Amino acid sequence: ILYINGINGIPHEIFEAAALDGATGFKRIRHIVIPLVRNTTVLCFILSVMWCMQTFDEPFTLARSGSVIGSPAGTTSTLITFFYSQNFRFFRPGYASSAAFTLFVILLLFSLTQNALESRMNREGR
Repeated sequence: ILYINGINGIPHEIFEAAALDGATGFKRIRHIVIPLVRNTTVLCFILSVMWCMQTFDEPFTLARSGSVIGSPAGTTSTLITFFYSQNFRFFRPGYASSAAFTLFVILLLFSLTQNALESRMNREGR
């Protein structure tokens, strides 16, 4: 959905000018669409990384077995399920809290990076 909105946000006049200059379909995509949806690509990448780091419901619901959350040897475990296991299964709340705080710092850095990239791109007029 984000890419569709990004592509729809490209002014149609740019495509018309490229067609008048003799650009083929592939050249239009390569030289017009891809550079102009760069902001959307950066946004999608950063949001995807942040959302993947916060996944809990699926592995917890689908693959609970024994002392480890996740199918064989915890292969479907995520950082959040690791925090949960450390706190509620192994009774190590201090360790779980420090690990969760580390994740918070990592996500904060991703958020600040995203904001810095967006503000820089807005200043450049992209």
